[in-house]
Amino acid sequence: MTNGKDFPCFKLKVLSTILYAMIRTALIVEDDELMGRMLSLMLKKMGFTTVKALTAKEALSASGKHYKDPFCIAIIDLNLPDTNGADLLMSLHLANPNLPALLCTGMVDDTIATMSYSNFGFDGVLCKPFNERELRQSITKVLECHHSEKVLLA
Repeated sequence: MTNGKDFPCFKLKVLSTILYAMIRTALIVEDDELMGRMLSLMLKKMGFTTVKALTAKEALSASGKHYKDPFCIAIIDLNLPDTNGADLLMSLHLANPNLPALLCTGMVDDTIATMSYSNFGFDGVLCKPFNERELRQSITKVLECHHSEKVLLA
């Protein structure tokens, strides 16, 4: 009789967990520089490296540069100077269809933010203002949904 460790699916899950632990770069798309810096600091405390973009154009450029080392999550503001977050996410998903994404918005009464964010490809919503605990909970929920396993953030 063999133990569970001899099955290929177990080995694959272990390998994906190891790779996920190695690749923890988050894309932050936020046109408010102060909010972007705050998000970056919070994410770094959780063990992520971050890439910040102020516009959709910058985000798409950054995504292209990280093609071989894709982002593990994108946190995208709803209202950007050159487009909206939903349109940006559609473009990002063309290159990386499995990219987990969190919508970040201060418009809590907006229908997109409060009710139908998943229709636009977002895996969760984070309403501004938020604290580190709320950010951690939102990211954990999104990543666990995508990876079907427990995610431990620093």
